[in-house]
Amino acid sequence: MPSEKRTDYTTVSNSVADIPQANKKIDKFISISSSTFLGPLPHPELLKQYDEICPGFATEIMEMAKEESKHRRDMEMKAIGLDEKEILLKADERKRGQRFGLIIGLGGLSIAFAATYIGSDVVGGIIGGSIIVGLVGVFVMGRKITEKDEKTE
Repeated sequence: MPSEKRTDYTTVSNSVADIPQANKKIDKFISISSSTFLGPLPHPELLKQYDEICPGFATEIMEMAKEESKHRRDMEMKAIGLDEKEILLKADERKRGQRFGLIIGLGGLSIAFAATYIGSDVVGGIIGGSIIVGLVGVFVMGRKITEKDEKTE
């Protein structure tokens, strides 16, 4: 929101008149003026002066400000949209990884059961144990990596 700050000269003049030494003749008078205006557009008085110098220039400035504002909002919306797409892609990637993990785990355990069934208890135990330890390790490490990534973002 624009803000304006101006010095009131009447108050300054009255304050100077109240000083006893101010009743003496003053040879020089110093005037200091300060004006601040914050906002995306120039002060309305300045816009009016621009328009007096070059008719229609104030309208051009207003149009440029509108276009810049629209462009900024569009870019913000695109950035938000990209974030949403990234989240959906990560979720799809996790689901796909879990499905492949399930397929590999079930396949490995099936081989372990088959080896145990035909009489190779040691081979079945080694295959089954390594599959279970591997899958548990992947899920535990995957969660730790995910938690670390979420903390850094």
